[in-house]
Amino acid sequence: MADVLARLRERDREVLMLSYWDELTTAELAQTLGCSSSAAAVRLHRARRAFAKAAPAHLMPERKD
Repeated sequence: MADVLARLRERDREVLMLSYWDELTTAELAQTLGCSSSAAAVRLHRARRAFAKAAPAHLMPERKD
């Protein structure tokens, strides 16, 4: 997992670490990042998508669409 994080852009890694490691809410992310809650939510969504794209399939749970 650390290898995948290391391959991400700094801003994606930052928002993922704040969300998952520091367990910040979207409002807390926004305050920490100095942006609106909606911008923080978009950044988190994009970072999650980047992580899923960079991660080997066995690390990602199967999606049921």
